[in-house]
Amino acid sequence: IAIDFLSLQNPQPYAAWLKALVTPKEPLQVQLAALNALKVIPGTEISKYLLNNWQTLPPGVITAAVNTLMTSEDRINLLLEAIEKKQISLSDIDWVQSVRLRSSANMKIRAWARELFSRKEAGLKNLLQEYQAALSLKGNAERGKQIFQQNCAVCHQIEGKLGRAFGPDLGTVHAWAQADIMTNILDPNQSIAHGYDT
Repeated sequence: IAIDFLSLQNPQPYAAWLKALVTPKEPLQVQLAALNALKVIPGTEISKYLLNNWQTLPPGVITAAVNTLMTSEDRINLLLEAIEKKQISLSDIDWVQSVRLRSSANMKIRAWARELFSRKEAGLKNLLQEYQAALSLKGNAERGKQIFQQNCAVCHQIEGKLGRAFGPDLGTVHAWAQADIMTNILDPNQSIAHGYDT
């Protein structure tokens, strides 16, 4: 693509074209560049577009999409409302973004974000309790491989194989305690490997 999206003085006339580039059919770098250009268009039209298409956004674009929704108080309100309505999962918000929301200078936004994230923490405790019985089950490596390919390989590899090297390589997971593996699967943002915080 010959156009450098970031050099567009006014991306507004290109909004429809840029929105069409935020699709899994396009390379990740093209999607991220389009989002960066869309982010500077004032108002909430872009935010509403992203929220309406949230389920089609690939994992590598989610963080950038959330950053787009955090550029103004109007957009943040839409983001928190979408979380409240479960249109967006709290797990889509990374740790840095959650800290920004919970420490907002706007007291209403700060209180709302803190209340939403405290629900997540309570829900995670219940979820971990629900899955405790799974720790005593016998594993099935072949079934585990299928589940990894369906769910995890979108972002992770194992020893440089099977999947995409977007998130940390999971080759060392076999040395982890089962309870730690379960916790990281159910709440992947709880601990973030150095260099992967974005």
